Amino acid sequence: MSQMSEEGCTAHSHEFGTLTVLLRDRPLEDTATGQGERNTMRFGDHDAVTLMGSLDGVCKIFQDAGEKSTVELRLGRTTAMTPQVCTSLKEATAKVADGLAPQPPASASG
Repeated sequence: MSQMSEEGCTAHSHEFGTLTVLLRDRPLEDTATGQGERNTMRFGDHDAVTLMGSLDGVCKIFQDAGEKSTVELRLGRTTAMTPQVCTSLKEATAKVADGLAPQPPASASG
């Protein structure tokens, strides 16, 4: 079962869980908020923030999509521990990053 909206989509399967992908019209630093263990990382040219929630089986990754927008990916699984869920979500996030426009290199200002 899946659902689409103007912001994104949600897909659900009994075996895999629920995956939600949303496009937010806000920069990464304004979007990557919430409860959980916070880690920063990069997928290709894109900065990202992982929030591993205290609820078992839920992970969120916020990925910079350029033009002051962010892709939010959320995966929930009741049959896996949260670190395993985040590993699965990182694989999905890497595929999303491959489809995003390359980010220009950060320029040193001064």
